[in-house]
Amino acid sequence: MGWPLGMSSVADLKGHKVGGVAPNTGPTAVLQMALTKAGMTLAAIHGFNVVGPSQPAALERDAIEAAISYVPYSAETITAGTSRLITTASEVYGKTWPGGGVIVRPEFAKAHPDVVVDVLKLVARAERLLREKPDEAYPALAKVSKTSLKNVEYSYQNGLVAPTSVVPDKQAMMEQAKVLETYHVITVPSIQGFIDELVHPEFAKQALGQ
Repeated sequence: MGWPLGMSSVADLKGHKVGGVAPNTGPTAVLQMALTKAGMTLAAIHGFNVVGPSQPAALERDAIEAAISYVPYSAETITAGTSRLITTASEVYGKTWPGGGVIVRPEFAKAHPDVVVDVLKLVARAERLLREKPDEAYPALAKVSKTSLKNVEYSYQNGLVAPTSVVPDKQAMMEQAKVLETYHVITVPSIQGFIDELVHPEFAKQALGQ
């Protein structure tokens, strides 16, 4: 979450214009968790569906006063000195908030499992480079994501993102899904069934030779 320099806590959002707010989405669920801890609900703020690349400019021209955002967009305003980071999804959640991943249509995965495994091998290689050779990986990531090296370095060095395993953790994703269900992001008959259908670690395990 990125906030203008005058704000120092989630409680300071009361009555202010906050970007990145779209009901029934993951980011807004995280915001709702943060507001709940501060004794508030979404009704306490003025939410605007200003997302991603539009947020730094919206903050700069005062169209919004704060934002729940992703890197590198949050890092852009922080490294520019125009906003500060107050909290992260993982801090609000109390443990790592799962994010990202490789999504493949079931029909494609069934027809071309070798292609899925090959893609995951490349993802695993990229994650390994980020862990072991950041001096090489950070510039490459900055180039492909069309952001500055400064933003990439800030994001990794300050824990906004971190290299991870390509094998999804079903238990962690079940716990996350329960939060998303609480805030009406998903509505499913069974969380277990939902995750079993959605998450398939067997491809990543094969890519890693497990």
